[in-house]
Amino acid sequence: ARGRTARGARTGSGSGSRPNDRRSTGSTRRTVPVEAPEERPRQQPLSPEVRRRFTSRAAVLLAVICLLAVGLTYPLREYVEQRHQISELEAQQRRNAQDIATLQQQQRRWQDPAYVEQQARQRLQYAKPGEITYVVVGQDDNGAKGHGSSTDRSTAHGPSWSERVWGSVRVADRP
Repeated sequence: ARGRTARGARTGSGSGSRPNDRRSTGSTRRTVPVEAPEERPRQQPLSPEVRRRFTSRAAVLLAVICLLAVGLTYPLREYVEQRHQISELEAQQRRNAQDIATLQQQQRRWQDPAYVEQQARQRLQYAKPGEITYVVVGQDDNGAKGHGSSTDRSTAHGPSWSERVWGSVRVADRP
């Protein structure tokens, strides 16, 4: 009978040519000695050539990384600035839309004849024929009463013509 060895090689039944063959009750077996696991040889320190080559590789890698960082800095900055500009423009667009809505509302009010009449009476002191209107003298737009004197009017509306002439004479007198 033929038998298989541990390594898969076939051996003849009666050859007896191998010393590791054992014969027993009609079958042949070969025993394989168990080898100890191979120990890895200790790594020897890198030679100066290998260190230099590794260092140059690291330098090249570092240079590539720096180039990428520098190359991406400007586009990234532009992207952030453009996003900021977009948000500002969107806010301005919202404000403009609100202004448009307000102006459209005012336009609709001015198309109403009753509103136009009310504004003419209030702002321009218009009156219908036959109505009597009263104007309070010495009261400004804020509702505070003034004294009604001519000096108060000249300071409220600027200097009078004589004060302006005299001021120009004083300015002309300076070197």
